[in-house]
Amino acid sequence: SHPSADGYLEQARQSQRTAETALANSRRHYGAAVSVARLRVRSARQAEASLRTTPTVPEPAGGLEASPTTRFAGDAQRAHEDRVIAEQDLIDAQAQLVAAVLLYQRQLEDTRLAVVAAQAGRKQAMIRAPINGTVVALNARPGQMVGDTALKPIATVVDLDSLQVHVKATSEQVAWLVPTTTLVQVSFADLPNATFEGTVRRITTDVGNA
Repeated sequence: SHPSADGYLEQARQSQRTAETALANSRRHYGAAVSVARLRVRSARQAEASLRTTPTVPEPAGGLEASPTTRFAGDAQRAHEDRVIAEQDLIDAQAQLVAAVLLYQRQLEDTRLAVVAAQAGRKQAMIRAPINGTVVALNARPGQMVGDTALKPIATVVDLDSLQVHVKATSEQVAWLVPTTTLVQVSFADLPNATFEGTVRRITTDVGNA
């Protein structure tokens, strides 16, 4: 496949991993805020309920200072306000959690679609030979446009296991060549560092039928 196609796919996968991490972090962060808000609501409700069940003391007549009843009413009012504020904070925290999760979920879905697109692009950029074999000639370079003519193949692939080679042999060489028995070693100018073993299949003087 083309190097840039592999690069796009790796970038898309990295973006997906980043989005997955961001989604997990947002759930953890805003989820913790919701948990704290729930605790505050529970504490505020308990405080308000305890004041409702506290018995009141009759207010003495003619007193100049605030009576216990007056102070109790003030405490109850503050407890009520604290509970309302705590409940609103919980609602806000839950809304922030939902908004953040939806945002990062959309981002994650976008990165997943990008990975699918990159995989499709990589597949299109991948060239497959119709046979298994060894590339013995390559007529393209990275970044070069290919496919402009069918007369110039991108690469030449040879199945070396079933390769047949026609060679000329002298009369002295033919003397010790036995079809299906004699083992030979073959090398090619295009593959200077490779040597291949084979077996003599046929000896003929007719080159056209070799």
